[in-house]
Amino acid sequence: MLLVSAASRLPQQRSAENEQRLRDDIASAVKEIEMIDAELTRRFPEYQELTRPEPATVSQIQALLKPGEAMLIYVLSGRSFSFIWVVKQDGAIFQTLQVDKNDIVKKVATIRAEMELDNKDRLKRVSVGVLHDLYKNIFAPALPHLVGVKHVMVVQSGPLQSLPFSMLVVSPPPKIKSDADYRQVDWLVRHYALSVLPSVSSIQAFRQFTKTNTAQEPFAGFGDPLIGGTSGATRGNRSSMNIATVFRNPLVKNAPNAAQATEIADVEAIRNAPRLPETADELRAMAKALKSDQHALWLQENATETKIKQLELSKYRTLAFATHGLMAGEIKGIGEAGLILTPPREGSLEDDGYLSASEIAKLKLNADLVVLSACNTAAADGTPGAEGLSGLAKAFFYAGARSLLVSHWPVASEATVPLTTGMLREYEANPGKGKAEAHRKAMLALINTSDHPEYAQPLFWAPFIVVGEGGAGKLLTIP
Repeated sequence: MLLVSAASRLPQQRSAENEQRLRDDIASAVKEIEMIDAELTRRFPEYQELTRPEPATVSQIQALLKPGEAMLIYVLSGRSFSFIWVVKQDGAIFQTLQVDKNDIVKKVATIRAEMELDNKDRLKRVSVGVLHDLYKNIFAPALPHLVGVKHVMVVQSGPLQSLPFSMLVVSPPPKIKSDADYRQVDWLVRHYALSVLPSVSSIQAFRQFTKTNTAQEPFAGFGDPLIGGTSGATRGNRSSMNIATVFRNPLVKNAPNAAQATEIADVEAIRNAPRLPETADELRAMAKALKSDQHALWLQENATETKIKQLELSKYRTLAFATHGLMAGEIKGIGEAGLILTPPREGSLEDDGYLSASEIAKLKLNADLVVLSACNTAAADGTPGAEGLSGLAKAFFYAGARSLLVSHWPVASEATVPLTTGMLREYEANPGKGKAEAHRKAMLALINTSDHPEYAQPLFWAPFIVVGEGGAGKLLTIP
């Protein structure tokens, strides 16, 4: 801007010497940035791959795929410019999709609106016919190329980033008269284990650059923060939680000028968030499933930012955070995505009861799996232009997680416990089959819960997705 301003002056007002100095400053800054980028690439290749992915060749992707795996890459940009790649270890195909992006937007928005209770707290009927149409439009074209495939990794595009593929309907659906009828629906989860990749080349970060050393301890969990006096039925219950008041932007003490003001969460607003006492039982069940010591749980007064930042988190293979999760958009552009924890009496930069995405990114993890049992941690809400993977989820990857279990909409606590613990038990028993398959088994078990026919409704079983390494996680080393 300074150079443009200087060069735009009248000829008699311009200074060749000043303009050259500005050009030299710009060249010096560009060179310094290039040096920093090169150093980051050398020292932190997985970080660079996730934040600034370089294009990957088909052969590079194929070399990282295993037998029985396929990657689907979608691009939706209009009726004549939507297409899909199907990449397998032994081949790759490319074809156009006969879809209208605006139509996909409307269909996904319809489904997302049904993934919440009505104004009388009743379940809405799910448009299974719409989900069948979406299957025919976006997944069925790949079907001839998926023979022998059990695990499908999806790189989503546009409105598809807001839709868990597990809930697509394969066959013409039956008429839904009761909750139990959802058990008769031919959901895609019955046919494939599914996971999501942030980008095509991110598989290199998860399989090629990941640390090969294994964390010693099986599990650590954080939840049931000391907040509110009443319980919330879902993580992030909006009826009694004023999102807009969670943040304020005070001037940090001793900051030399207003430009260095830093957001600190309003601890009183956090303290008034609905209590989630059932999350303690969920974390205990996770610990039991992983044969972990109950001392690896930090609950209530111990579920604090200070404790998390002090712990050596890199020694835990699985981490779980069971609490309210907030997205940046939910606070009207103020603040960051993050997780609510037990607030201190007075907020500070070190601890304000809100573990933000930037603070998460600074943690040092070596986790095979991070479970974010909080609402909306996957991000996009179905609106056009919404980000497909939240800054919260990305922050955990930057910190060293290899895969995440995150949710697309507010989670019913009663259903979350059997879903998350079921996945962990299955993965613990059969690690060679991968996390996506363990997740698939847990979803099917929830659908078939005999004493809870309502659990067959996808509101309960479909919110979670596996992001990142959904396979067995056998690591490849760089030659």
